[in-house]
Formats: sequence, C-alpha cells, structure tokens
Amino acid sequence: MSRSGMLYIDRKSPIHKLDGSIKFLLMILWIGGVFLFNDFRIFLGFFLLGITLLKIGKIKWNEIKPLFFFILFFTLMNSFFLML
Repeated sequence: MSRSGMLYIDRKSPIHKLDGSIKFLLMILWIGGVFLFNDFRIFLGFFLLGITLLKIGKIKWNEIKPLFFFILFFTLMNSFFLML
C-alpha cells in the first residue's frame, strides 16, 4: 500500500497495461466465479491463479500482506459458515 493509503501500485507489467474497464470486467467475473462455486478445489484454483497474476504483475508480498490476511479471514469465515 502506498503512503497515501491507496491500493494502486504502479508497475510496468502486462496487467498494469490493461485498460481499466477490462480490469473491472475481469474483477466482476472473478467475484462471480468465487461466489458461484462452493468447492474448495475451485477456491484453490482461484488462489493459485491469483498468485500467478501477482507474479506477472510484479507485486511484492509485503505490499499486499495486510489485504491478503483480511481476505483470507473472510474467506475462511465464509467457508466455515457455509458448512454449518
């Protein structure tokens, strides 16, 4: 995260060169895919794909660590309550 608190990290990568509307559409499809399926294997696939995209986007771990733990917490809570 930058000093100003924004989540955008400017890098020279294929992902950063995409148009904003394309990134928004892909984000909507990603969220729809996550909510559509209720299988851990699908979640694992999304996780591995996300890690791959982070590597392509040249995003460092320490830049997204707080956001990662926030998302992980709510993903685990969602999975737990879906099993009840």
